[in-house]
Amino acid sequence: MEDKSHARELAREFAEAVDAAKEKLTFLCTDGWAGRIETPCEILQETPKRFLVRLGEDCCLPGRHVKAGRTVYVPKYAIKRSKSQQEPEITR
Repeated sequence: MEDKSHARELAREFAEAVDAAKEKLTFLCTDGWAGRIETPCEILQETPKRFLVRLGEDCCLPGRHVKAGRTVYVPKYAIKRSKSQQEPEITR
């Protein structure tokens, strides 16, 4: 019995960790000639018109190239949050 309850507890903790990670999941969207590019990033700070983000991958922003791990200010409209934050659940 203890093994089953321990397994349930681990599964619950894992599910909570996944949900917490999904809440932080954001993307920096840039449009280019070849289409839209979504670069994973983490929001660090918010100002009235911009977000300070840390990039997860190398990125090409207008007028500059930014390496992974650097922090940059980007406009709020360029950030796309994870699906769970954008769309409310529809219950019928």
